[in-house]
Amino acid sequence: MFQHHSHSPLTHFRRVSWGFLLRVFHSSIFSRSGVSGKPGAVQYAQRRAILALSGYRLWSEQDRSALALKAAQLVRRDVTPVFVLTEFIVWLNQQHIVRPGYTVLQAIVSTALSTERQRLGDMVEAALTKRRKPRCRACWCATSPCPNWPRSARTRSISAPA
Repeated sequence: MFQHHSHSPLTHFRRVSWGFLLRVFHSSIFSRSGVSGKPGAVQYAQRRAILALSGYRLWSEQDRSALALKAAQLVRRDVTPVFVLTEFIVWLNQQHIVRPGYTVLQAIVSTALSTERQRLGDMVEAALTKRRKPRCRACWCATSPCPNWPRSARTRSISAPA
């Protein structure tokens, strides 16, 4: 017959895993002493200890500028967000840094893509002659919303001969 134990399966798992960590790492690095009683404090202390043993470290805000620079380099090669994210993961692993949260990565990639879009737009604008700028602007406005150009002007300028 089934015997009722006073400990839940989760409590039993925690006890077993704690014993496993102490046996495997043979260290007092996982000692519970000196860890505050705040919820999750023991888990964060264990996380830091495991990272230290494996040579990794947590992401910090000081890493943001290095990652932003990497993003600026990557978007010159490929503007696909998936490519940039994949390369970020590779770079973070090479640097032994635990990846930041999705929101942080999304903000860095978004900023890099916007900056690159602006840089390319400025290059195109500088390369166009005064004569070609109105035609190029008309083509652009015909394919996307352009509040500065009325629809009749967009159609006329596109269909006009060169």
